[in-house]
Amino acid sequence: MQEGFIVEQSLTNHVPNVWIEGPPEPSFWTITKVFGKTKRLVVSYRCVECGYLESYANKEWKGKVKPE
Repeated sequence: MQEGFIVEQSLTNHVPNVWIEGPPEPSFWTITKVFGKTKRLVVSYRCVECGYLESYANKEWKGKVKPE
């Protein structure tokens, strides 16, 4: 397993959640540093019978991440 965190996105835009490699680090301009770190798209799957969720972050994300 590898340490990382999921970035909360803007309340006004609908964008996918992104997992960021490594521990969260403070940033002077944007609260949390994400620039220059590996980003992976978080994909969730739901069981149609019971509602159980599983999330995976396998695919690298090249799009914008807020804050950055």
